[in-house]
Amino acid sequence: MLRKILSVLINNVLVFVLGLVYTVISARMLGPGLRGILVVAVLVPTWIAVLSLLGLPQSLVYNLSRRDQSPDSLDEAIAISIRYLAVAMVVALLFYFAMARSPVLRGLPVPLQLWSLALCGGLLAEGVVLSILAGLQDFPWRNATALIRPLLVALALAAGWLSKTQLSPVLIVQVMTAAALLGFMVGCTYVAIAFRPSVGVRIPADWLQNYGWYGLKVYSATFAQAVNYRLDTLIVNAQLGSREVGLYSAGVGAAELLLFVPISVAFVFYPRITAAPDETRDRTTLITLGASLYIVIVGACLLTAALPWLLPVIFGRAFSSAVIAAQWLMPGMAALTVVRILSYACAGVGRPEYATYTTLVGVFATIPLDLVLIPRSGIVGAAIASSIAYSLSAAVVLTLYLRLRRISRVEAIDGIVVQPLKWLTAMWRQRGGALHSTQ
Repeated sequence: MLRKILSVLINNVLVFVLGLVYTVISARMLGPGLRGILVVAVLVPTWIAVLSLLGLPQSLVYNLSRRDQSPDSLDEAIAISIRYLAVAMVVALLFYFAMARSPVLRGLPVPLQLWSLALCGGLLAEGVVLSILAGLQDFPWRNATALIRPLLVALALAAGWLSKTQLSPVLIVQVMTAAALLGFMVGCTYVAIAFRPSVGVRIPADWLQNYGWYGLKVYSATFAQAVNYRLDTLIVNAQLGSREVGLYSAGVGAAELLLFVPISVAFVFYPRITAAPDETRDRTTLITLGASLYIVIVGACLLTAALPWLLPVIFGRAFSSAVIAAQWLMPGMAALTVVRILSYACAGVGRPEYATYTTLVGVFATIPLDLVLIPRSGIVGAAIASSIAYSLSAAVVLTLYLRLRRISRVEAIDGIVVQPLKWLTAMWRQRGGALHSTQ
């Protein structure tokens, strides 16, 4: 499992590096104002794509991870995915037209809104094939497919930068749409060649139980998480305008570097914990959470100290005012580590609705805090509101998980605080012994 986590972590680091190329070039060439417009044009379809799939990605991973119980599970998953995608396209249109009538899309011209909608379709298709590959636990190809879009976008922007081509938000969204569709086609081609599924299979009689109800349980959590994690940016755009969105997005991007650890862990952890024997689940969960927290907290301290000179160097002096907001987001990143890992742990033991309860607490805190703090403190207020909301969500999910698994506080402290240190120490000693033996 550690090797797979490291492979996903390396992939996510590559995605971050490519995303950094995209972010830096777009920020420097567009400036805070146009950069803010681009952020909204990409954020909205990303948000809608997650909401429109109705929990299908998590259902695919959950059911395909247990595919040894059904030899036709991949065929059934593909048949269900095709039907879900058709519904998701309609749901996405409804979401987008509803948002177009609100201040959320403030500053976006009509052509950019249309291309943003096209990007949503590409992200829907790409997300489904990535979930199938993750459920099959084919992480090398899942990672390779996930790299296609950020790689092509980074290459296109680098080429534009070197050739001094005038970039615009519309052009960048067009490149993203094409790259997402290419990733979808590559993933589909690989699945067809490697696994030879029968696409014409009918959906199983129990699809509603295995996919529908499970997906809806997760969907409510996904909906709440989308609101909790990204609503602040949309409120900033509605209240302060695109320039402040451009600044805030730079701070968020710097802070979210720390989330690569829990995101990488979750990709491998979720299917493994779903199939793990009951007696090993709790120990694995607590040690995984503790080790991830140690890494994130140390990283947060280092990043907080480096941000005053690092962020202006990367994005330019025009983005210097985003430093304080990024620093206020650091506690929230540690809290999100708890939320992500324990939400997957609850879903892995058949209680995905716990993630809903967890995130709703954060939503109920996010909205009033944003409405109060953003007008008074700008993007710094948005960062403070987010960290508070994430911390409340972390406290709730930790309490729910300990009660669900009947874990005492002493056992929790031992599993989260003590055992990860022992494990990390043992790994370091083993590494030292291996180096010594080679000399």
